[in-house]
Amino acid sequence: TARRGDARLPALDRASATCRRILDLDPTHAGALAVRADVERLRETGIQERERHARRRVLRRAGAVALGIAVLAAIVVAWLLETRRQEAEEARRLAQGAQARAEGVMNFMVFELQTSLEPIGRLDVLAKIGVTARSYYASLPRDGLSPESLVGHSVALRRLGDVYEARGDRPAAHEAYRLAADVAQRILDAT
Repeated sequence: TARRGDARLPALDRASATCRRILDLDPTHAGALAVRADVERLRETGIQERERHARRRVLRRAGAVALGIAVLAAIVVAWLLETRRQEAEEARRLAQGAQARAEGVMNFMVFELQTSLEPIGRLDVLAKIGVTARSYYASLPRDGLSPESLVGHSVALRRLGDVYEARGDRPAAHEAYRLAADVAQRILDAT
């Protein structure tokens, strides 16, 4: 419609020029006054049509740009989320590796080192190993322990109870045995 209005402009200019000449000769000529009013109305309508068309064009372009930005933002957010997921997965994998190595050290201390130290009566070292093992297992998330970790925790507590018993500290031994029994019950509940 804007092009049609643009095509009418030369005809409107010719009609306006003719009306001007007629009105120069007779300023009260009713036909020329009516035609001039119609020409002005048509010219104003054409200008309004061009403005509406320009606004629509701008809105369509703005909509396309906004849609492009939204799509780009969605792509960037998806990429960031995937990157974070991969980083979290890598951190989880590294943490599991570190936990496995730490449990290997705990198993060595609880099963092999304590077994080697018991015959020579090194209760002070055995107590330190037991306390260290108890602290280690207590620092782990309660629900995240594997059955093997629970066994290690239970054995460490039982052996710590044995050390306290050998030292004559019955209340501490009783507490360690009670905790060992609680962990053993969790093993049974998990199976």
